[in-house]
Amino acid sequence: MASIGRAVSVFEAKSMRLSRCASGRTFPCSEEDLAARDKALAGLRDTFEQRKGRQLSLGPPLGRKVFVSNLRSKDGRELVPKLTILDSSGVKWMTLTKRDFEQIIKWKDEINQEIIRFKKQMS
Repeated sequence: MASIGRAVSVFEAKSMRLSRCASGRTFPCSEEDLAARDKALAGLRDTFEQRKGRQLSLGPPLGRKVFVSNLRSKDGRELVPKLTILDSSGVKWMTLTKRDFEQIIKWKDEINQEIIRFKKQMS
């Protein structure tokens, strides 16, 4: 496997492809590296589909469903567990990290007061 920090022989260069990173720069990548990346991505996709298949229904009338899976963090550098809420048609409606969920629990009383106030305005 060739690294970026050393010279690459002509033979190695022929067996390598140029891959494009997020910044748009290209770098050499061997077929083995590409195969390993593809295998890792396929494994992550399989795990995601299994967890999505075990989603729980929040019941009627809205028909929302929830499941927990490891998804990319905001900066895209690591996987973090997130609670995913789907709408009735199965489209992602919201994702919550552990920190988001804990903050909602802290604000529970204020949220309940707002719901009661909204209900009074609607009647």
